[in-house]
Amino acid sequence: MHRTGYARLGRQFGRFLWENYRLLIFLALFLIGAVNGCTVFAGLSPEKRTLLSGILRLSEVPSAVGPFLSAVLSSALLLLLLLAVLFLSGLSACGIPGIASVPLLYGLATGMTEGCCHAAGGWLATAVLVVPPAMVGAWTLLMACAESTRMTLRLGGQLLPSQKLCGNLWEEFRLYLFRFSAFLLLAFGAALLGVI
Repeated sequence: MHRTGYARLGRQFGRFLWENYRLLIFLALFLIGAVNGCTVFAGLSPEKRTLLSGILRLSEVPSAVGPFLSAVLSSALLLLLLLAVLFLSGLSACGIPGIASVPLLYGLATGMTEGCCHAAGGWLATAVLVVPPAMVGAWTLLMACAESTRMTLRLGGQLLPSQKLCGNLWEEFRLYLFRFSAFLLLAFGAALLGVI
């Protein structure tokens, strides 16, 4: 009885891995980047750490609306730039290298921010101030990576000589635009969470 339960669980897990292997690859790239970011920050000299801490330092957000919106926009800048790279890479037939670099770069930035925050305030400060917005941002970018990969593979498939029907990508492109609009909203949500 137990063997059949474990076998069924193993089959379900194998099916999950097979159906989501692209997403898991992007997650692995993000985690590699985060570990490397922490390692790079730990290996810096004290002068460079101080300089980087000055760049990455957390500051108090004023309660006025204008400075608050400015802080949200500056917090969302990295995510917006990476989403733009993903959007444009997805519209290319050979966009996979650009797509694969995005989770790695975001992981590197997240790891360096975590190292800086840990050096300034410890594990609790890192867990409260850095991890929640970073996880929402990573979740957004992983979904955007999967969507960009889908679109770039679809466009690359149009170039194959065996492809009988070329074109007819208008509906795919509209879905692509809609999903990236949702990713933009999620990026601003991650930035708002980081500022709050």
